[in-house]
Amino acid sequence: MNQNRKLHPAGKDFIIKQLIDHDWYRSFTVLGIVYFFSFLPIVLSIFSGNFINDSLEIEAFTDYSYHVMYLILLPFFVIFIPYYLNGLEKAIDDLHDSKVVQLDETKFKELFKYANEKFDSKTTTFIPYVFAALFIIFTTVNYNLAGHNSWDSSSIKNITFVSILAIFIKFLFYYFFCALLTRIVLTYFVIHKLFNGNVNVQPLHPDNCGGLSPLGEFALRITWAGIGIGIPVVILVYVNVYNEIPQYQVYNTLNIAGYVIAMCIVFFLPLLGARKCMLAAKNEELKRISDSFQIERKSIFENINNYKPSKELNVSNLEGLMKLYEIARLMPVWPFNSKNIVRFLSSVLWPLLLVLLQIILEKL
Repeated sequence: MNQNRKLHPAGKDFIIKQLIDHDWYRSFTVLGIVYFFSFLPIVLSIFSGNFINDSLEIEAFTDYSYHVMYLILLPFFVIFIPYYLNGLEKAIDDLHDSKVVQLDETKFKELFKYANEKFDSKTTTFIPYVFAALFIIFTTVNYNLAGHNSWDSSSIKNITFVSILAIFIKFLFYYFFCALLTRIVLTYFVIHKLFNGNVNVQPLHPDNCGGLSPLGEFALRITWAGIGIGIPVVILVYVNVYNEIPQYQVYNTLNIAGYVIAMCIVFFLPLLGARKCMLAAKNEELKRISDSFQIERKSIFENINNYKPSKELNVSNLEGLMKLYEIARLMPVWPFNSKNIVRFLSSVLWPLLLVLLQIILEKL
């Protein structure tokens, strides 16, 4: 366990603590446990004769939705949570060390205290469990115990162990998903607190984003979700194609649109806290230069009456302020550059491009 860390995104949540507050060995242990419970219903379906069973509408072998959600997406969340959230403290430290964020040690400690209070709150701790419980109630009533003709659904009068395990796996899925999403939302408030009145944007910084590249690099960690979530989306789309469902049908459209929209929200949301403060800093800088320009300009006009042909009007200050204004106009208002955007789009939009390529090939 890292005793030297200042930020604790896991808060008081015991499960998330196993992923974040310990080394990767503990994370992979949790991953192994999750995989065990995810595969167990499928293994049991073999002994119950439901792994391959033509009499069922959905058998375990061809239940691609289960495979995608609980054998790919769920394990991905387990590994992605520590990878993503552990990058926040490093980004904050790098910004502080580079003097882009100007905080003395007292305010710097207050920032981490504020952040940890957010992560430690009862709301942050219990929201994922409540969210998962509500979804489980809905899916249990409408599917797992509704007596459908599928391998993981049974009736209340004849409950199977596979149905119970399937309910538990779904709970884990919704829990990890909401635990990650909740903490991503909280990063917005932490970053806004970090930048609020403390940012010193450097227009000519070589990273082309005002010296705020550490925050951009943190945001780009989400690009790995373009693989971890994009692959399941592509699988679901092509399963529908294999089953002769048109690619423009509603499920494929929702899968692709929901994936792209969700990825964009998750990428930009933490950065909005910085963007608002960067924009305010830029406007303040421009206003200060503009005010100085107006003072110099007024002074020159007041001296025009005393102007003599043998003397030149001193407009060098105005020219300097105009050049300074142009430099200030270059101040970025987003903590990333064009390369970051290209990396993000390339990692997120590839499932959509594959689907478009498939449509083009079919037309040809």
